[in-house]
Amino acid sequence: MSHLASWLLLPAASQRLGERYRTFRRNGAPMFSATLGCIVLILAWVFLPLEGPRWQRIRAGHDQFYPHINPDRPRPLDVVRYGIQSLWLLLRVSKQAGRPRVRSFGRMQAWRESWHGWLDKLPENISNRTQHLDEKKELSHINHTTRRIILGVIVVFSAILALLCITQPFNPLSQFIFLMLLWGVALIVRRLPGRFSALMLIVLSLTVSCRYIWWRYTSTLNWNDPLSLVFGLGLLFAETYAWLVLVMGYFQVVWPLNRQPVPMPKDISTWPVVDIFVPTYNEELHVVKGTIYASLGIDWPKDKLNIWILDDGGRDEFKQFADMVGVNYIARPTHEHAKAGNINNALKHAKGDFVAIFDCDHVPTRSFLQLTMGWFFKEQSLAMMQTPHHFFSPDPFERNLGRFRKTPNEGTLFYGLVQDGNDMWDATFFCGSCAVIRRGPLDEIGGIARDRRCPHIAAFAPQGLYLGLPAYSAGCGAGNGKSFRAHWAAYSLGARDDADIPSR
Repeated sequence: MSHLASWLLLPAASQRLGERYRTFRRNGAPMFSATLGCIVLILAWVFLPLEGPRWQRIRAGHDQFYPHINPDRPRPLDVVRYGIQSLWLLLRVSKQAGRPRVRSFGRMQAWRESWHGWLDKLPENISNRTQHLDEKKELSHINHTTRRIILGVIVVFSAILALLCITQPFNPLSQFIFLMLLWGVALIVRRLPGRFSALMLIVLSLTVSCRYIWWRYTSTLNWNDPLSLVFGLGLLFAETYAWLVLVMGYFQVVWPLNRQPVPMPKDISTWPVVDIFVPTYNEELHVVKGTIYASLGIDWPKDKLNIWILDDGGRDEFKQFADMVGVNYIARPTHEHAKAGNINNALKHAKGDFVAIFDCDHVPTRSFLQLTMGWFFKEQSLAMMQTPHHFFSPDPFERNLGRFRKTPNEGTLFYGLVQDGNDMWDATFFCGSCAVIRRGPLDEIGGIARDRRCPHIAAFAPQGLYLGLPAYSAGCGAGNGKSFRAHWAAYSLGARDDADIPSR
């Protein structure tokens, strides 16, 4: 690279470029990436006034504007990353509020605000008009047979109406008007309280998607050309599969249970003994300390609470810390089956009635056990109570897009709706942390294992009963976005040793 630069550039420029190339290589950049980075740097200096004050400000704020690009370790696609990020920076909406609005849009803005104000007041208006109605009282004079007949008529009428909406062909203008009507209804319905709004939005979504699938099956296949038919059917089957996933997803979350805490018995002597497991492998001690201190502060009888550090790293400093704070310490000689094997080994030593499991970077609140254990008294067949995960810091997407705690993330979707919907079908499953498990069913299936079944049910508590740090920022082996996604993908593909405690 230095010889090539000496032919094309002045000695001073060639020397600086050679130093930059060696810096790239020392930081781990491959030869191709380092060479490409130098070429891009030359082109940037030729075509862009990088010595100007504006460009100097951009270069000084590189970490702020381009946090995902390391200028000292170039990668082959950094040019594309710079282009996409620069386009987003140019087109994004400014966060500074209060800019003077153009007068020509004043009336439109006023109409928009009044419209949204009416929509915001709609739930309250409907509630005030219907609060005097008592559905049970209104229908009490109708006998059971008549009710079933009325329900049957409504179902048949709704099915016929849905069939017409799905199969009726429209010209482009009629189709546009139909979609605008559905969109307007959705904007109004989404603000209504209760389950009706969610069910209505599901109906509207299925109406639009079913119309599309019907149109694809009846109007888009070319039966006269075998090759076109083969590729057309392949695409159609893929779209049908996506539509089935949509329908099954709606079926899964159509009626979330939204369980509320069950009070504990007033007689504390009846409260069970609980073992708290905190498995760890290669995390630093300061990460584990927060979880242990929080576990020690849980509101539960101290003689019925046993805390265990499950150290798969066999580190002396962890044992010394456990002795200092008065918790149990286990380090197994072998490390098969990773986290699942670590927990199963601890089950041989712990003798409590229940087991609460926390990842070493999940910090439980004081009320965790009191808000979860009540369900085990109410439902004797309940084997496991899973609670949602909440995080102090943003994931890579929230950090890069600046949407932390402004837009619901994938964790909110999974723990807030999917798991709550699974609970309706007795299909809630163990997520590896922040859960309470009854020892009887757990011992019955041989501990944390895969592909087992037991005749017990699981439940999901929607309350935020604990707080946690995401793995990529808490020293759990996911120090960047790539490893964070790999961490989640491992769970999605079932590649973890943390087995689910299955439902019925």
